[in-house]
Amino acid sequence: MRTKRAAWILGLFLSAAANAQQATHLPNSKVANALDRMQSADLQTRETAFDELMRDLSSEVQNQTNPDEPSEVLPMFFKQHPDQAERVKLGLIQLLGKESETFMGKSVPPGTYSEGDMEHYAQLIEAVSELNDGRALPALIGAMTTGGIAAGGILRFGDKALGPLLEQLKNPDGPVRARALEIAVTILKAADNDASPTRIRDLLRSSLKDTDASVRTAAVTLIECRDDRRDFVAVLQDLAKNDPERFPGKTDDGVDGDWHYPVRVQARRVPRDIENNKTCKP
Repeated sequence: MRTKRAAWILGLFLSAAANAQQATHLPNSKVANALDRMQSADLQTRETAFDELMRDLSSEVQNQTNPDEPSEVLPMFFKQHPDQAERVKLGLIQLLGKESETFMGKSVPPGTYSEGDMEHYAQLIEAVSELNDGRALPALIGAMTTGGIAAGGILRFGDKALGPLLEQLKNPDGPVRARALEIAVTILKAADNDASPTRIRDLLRSSLKDTDASVRTAAVTLIECRDDRRDFVAVLQDLAKNDPERFPGKTDDGVDGDWHYPVRVQARRVPRDIENNKTCKP
């Protein structure tokens, strides 16, 4: 009887050991395969591989967390599989860099990619944002014009992100400069040290002279919520009269005839709100 019971217990032990070994090696093999395919030159292959990777990671931790939330799945998976964490992190970061070139390149005509493609890009940005890994900062900055998820990931780095962001103010792409300005000002404002107000003022004054209208508009909008916003009234009034960016069509306030001057419209509105002590909406 004891012999049979001992054999039964030994069998359970060996079965559990085999299962544990399988749980270690099977994910490792599947993860490695997905990561390899994420380096493909073909977009659809990369998308499928990324989906499979996230699904496999989720399946490993689904009993302990929400399988649809990268913020829960990734930390738990890295904790359970530290041997695979480094490769997964680098694979996601590298993929985001590649996809930003794919989706955000200047030579990409509108409508090139489907809604599903863009959803893939958004999910990837979210995953990389949740890594909290300094190596992800360049990739997130490359995706920052897509919206709040990438910006949120950048903001987590605080002062460490300032240098790379300020470097983007030299980027030839105006919308990139505008987004870099907005995020940099947010970081400086949050720092709340003696140097921050001066640095912000300098950034805004130089950006009001930028050659791209999107940067000038961003600067005008950022001024609205500043404590020292009255100091900018004179330069805003000058922009309201002389900013050159225009498109056919009447503006809402009807001041500019048959042309729409987007920067002038904002540059008129902000001083008016300042004069009326209107509370801004950051």
